Amino acid sequence: MADPFTSLAALSLAMFLGSYLAGYVPLLFTMSESRMRILSIFGAGLLVGTALSVIIPEGVESLYAVRAAVH
Repeated sequence: MADPFTSLAALSLAMFLGSYLAGYVPLLFTMSESRMRILSIFGAGLLVGTALSVIIPEGVESLYAVRAAVH
């Protein structure tokens, strides 16, 4: 895989585009309440997926770096 910065930048760009599109779609169309609920669930899933794939591994990596520096 590519260097960490490139992979982080790609994941961040994907999250930005997904969040932007999920927020912009309701402005383009009139939707029923059930479709709006599905779109909201998609947006929430996107944010949770981003946390699991970017933020949590970064935190674990930082913890291991600190632990390695101490020993």
